[in-house]
Amino acid sequence: MILRFIGYLLLTIIPIVLMIVEIVLSKQSNIFINISAIIMIIGILINMIDEINHILYNYFRSFFKGYIMTFFSVIFGTLIAYFIEKTTGMGIVTSAALSAIIGSFIFPTYSVAFYSGSFISLISPALQYDFYHLLLASVLTSAVFILTYGVYDGYGGKLGAKAFAGWFILSVIFKIDIYNNKVQTNISPLLIFIIAFLSSYIIYKIHGRYDNRTVLYSGIMSFIGSIIFSIIFKDNTSIILSKVLMAASFAGMSKTERVYNNYYQLFISFFVALLFSFTASNYVGAGGKLGALAFGCVIGTMGIIKMLAKIQYILKNKES
Repeated sequence: MILRFIGYLLLTIIPIVLMIVEIVLSKQSNIFINISAIIMIIGILINMIDEINHILYNYFRSFFKGYIMTFFSVIFGTLIAYFIEKTTGMGIVTSAALSAIIGSFIFPTYSVAFYSGSFISLISPALQYDFYHLLLASVLTSAVFILTYGVYDGYGGKLGAKAFAGWFILSVIFKIDIYNNKVQTNISPLLIFIIAFLSSYIIYKIHGRYDNRTVLYSGIMSFIGSIIFSIIFKDNTSIILSKVLMAASFAGMSKTERVYNNYYQLFISFFVALLFSFTASNYVGAGGKLGALAFGCVIGTMGIIKMLAKIQYILKNKES
């Protein structure tokens, strides 16, 4: 905004100065030319006011459409997922997935923010919290969402990382214990590995073909998967596997300019699956922990790949 305002002043002042100089230094004191120049200067000054109004209007309109709508989309996603769970008795993952599906139709432009908000509701039953904590976590996540606008853009997993950031800040402020909520389960690490790997890679392939509908397909996959898991497993196993399915799909939401090819995504999916298989049952009570872990795997894997590429480039140049 400041740079745009400087540019506005620069383009406005230049013709004014030029006309004043022409009037002062003109050897031919033609009264009609001087009057014409003065009229033009007055017109420029009048138009300055109109143009600054136009600039401010566009700025605040884009601000509202961008930041404000994003801010409330996160909160709406949280609240809808919460009320679906409380009113229908669905599981927390099923409710969050359904919220994502609804958001992709109602708020298609802000479906990513909406989805991130729904992830905030994925809270451990053992966590001591109330509705106001959930609401405040969504507000904090909205703030994080806006503060990180354009940061790590195109990397998958940011949704979970932002949701977890909101809960993390909340836990520090109100001293809420989000760390000691281990769930006892006998899930095979191999089963978690397979689910996480397939979820991450399938969504990556879908994302490459249907870039603007990834939230919808991730929500549908998580919704169907959570229902199937709830039928097959009757304990905490279904909740954990559903969370793994949804969170791992976040890692597949990377754009091709960030994750260049299928082989890189295979490595990402492998590390996501590997870490999930040993940490899923140790999840903290706050929503977004697995998603944040998926994000770490995405940027961590690509960081290693970039480092190896640089080493290869250096060695190749030395040989030549």
